Amino acid sequence: MARTPSNTPNIDDGEIKESFGHIHELLKSQILERGPASVAMAGLTLVLILLNDLLQKAAQDGMRIAFSDDVDPAWGRDITDLVNKMRNAVCHVSSGDRRVGEIRYSFNVLSPGAGIVHDGKRIACDYPDDVAFNYGGKRIYLFRHIQRAAQEAADTLMPGVEARRDARMRAIRARARGFPID
Repeated sequence: MARTPSNTPNIDDGEIKESFGHIHELLKSQILERGPASVAMAGLTLVLILLNDLLQKAAQDGMRIAFSDDVDPAWGRDITDLVNKMRNAVCHVSSGDRRVGEIRYSFNVLSPGAGIVHDGKRIACDYPDDVAFNYGGKRIYLFRHIQRAAQEAADTLMPGVEARRDARMRAIRARARGFPID
C-alpha cells in the first residue's frame, strides 16, 4: 500500500513548513539571481540543503518528485537525484562532484547565453528566462528545476501537514467536549 503524508510516521510538520518558508523567502528575495556572489552562493546552499531534505521526505513517502526535464542522465534520473548531487557538491568542498576532469568548477552563475566549454562539453544556461548554477559538470536551473521542485514538493507534502494538523485539532476538540467548561 502506498503511504500518504497523513499516515507517515516521523514527519516533523513544523520542520516541513519552516523549510518551505525559508525556500520561499530566498526565492522571493531574488538574491540567487541578483545578489553578490557570496550571498547568492550561501542562499543556493541553504535552498539545496532544505529542498533535498523535502524531496527525500517525499520519496520516502512513495511520492517521489520525478520530473526529468533538462536533467542530464549523467547527473541522475530525475530532479530528486539532481538536487541531491548538487547539494553534495555545494556542501562537500573537496568533493569530486565539483570537478570536470582536473578542473574544479564551483559555483558558477550562468546567465542566459553564458556558458563554460570543457573538453568539448558545454555547460550553459540555455534559456533566456532562467538562470543556471553549475558545480563541476552539473547544472541546475533556478526556475525550471529549483522553483518547480519546491512547488511540486509543497503540493505533495503540505496536504499531509494540513491533514495531521486537522486531526490534532479534532482530537483536542473531542477531549475538550469531555470536560465541563466553567
